[in-house]
Amino acid sequence: MQECFSNPNIELYREHTLEHMSVLWGAWRSKLYADHVKPYKNKINALKKVPRGMNDKDWEWLVTNKFLTKEFQDISDRNSKNRSKSDLFMPHLTVSRPHRDIIYDKGGKNSEMPDLGVIFFETRSKNGKFKGTKEKDKYDEIVETIQSNPSLSNLELAEKCFGPQQHGIVYGYGGGVKRKTFHDWKSSYTKELEEKLSAKDEENRLLRKRVDRLEERFDQWERSGLPSE
Repeated sequence: MQECFSNPNIELYREHTLEHMSVLWGAWRSKLYADHVKPYKNKINALKKVPRGMNDKDWEWLVTNKFLTKEFQDISDRNSKNRSKSDLFMPHLTVSRPHRDIIYDKGGKNSEMPDLGVIFFETRSKNGKFKGTKEKDKYDEIVETIQSNPSLSNLELAEKCFGPQQHGIVYGYGGGVKRKTFHDWKSSYTKELEEKLSAKDEENRLLRKRVDRLEERFDQWERSGLPSE
């Protein structure tokens, strides 16, 4: 059964794996602060709320040297205020499904990046309906912008509707898509398709190997004259 956890083509997944790990790491740290520090206001109470699986000393260091520093507190307060005031704060409703899966299903598998309208609708609506009027108004704005400016690239569309985009993320496309991705999209997704095909070939190889083993056992049963069941 060890072959189930072996991938001879693992190097093909290194870049995407590291990017995903970085996103998960940041999300985990943010959740630690939100759940175990922010509600308790002071160090004494925060130190009592050691997360499951974390060493007491490690937690004490993180609380003391990171979460309760003035710099971290100022950044956290500023970000909270900005999110509460910002028209861009429209949480996605994809739960645990990665944005990259949605992008792949909506065109990525054919080396075509879906436009922002498609992505926004898929990630900000549930059962075909938006959570609030803010989301509906923004979607209408995106669609109107696409119709009136059909020559805009996806990156230009994002910047027209949501302002200048940071180097590390483009609004609406999730943490795995960066500005540089838009400059060579087909090449990026061609590589991803090759990775998926390679993984599928490996899966088929393992399945073929198991079928061969079963056929070999069946032949042995037949030669022995014993019933196969």
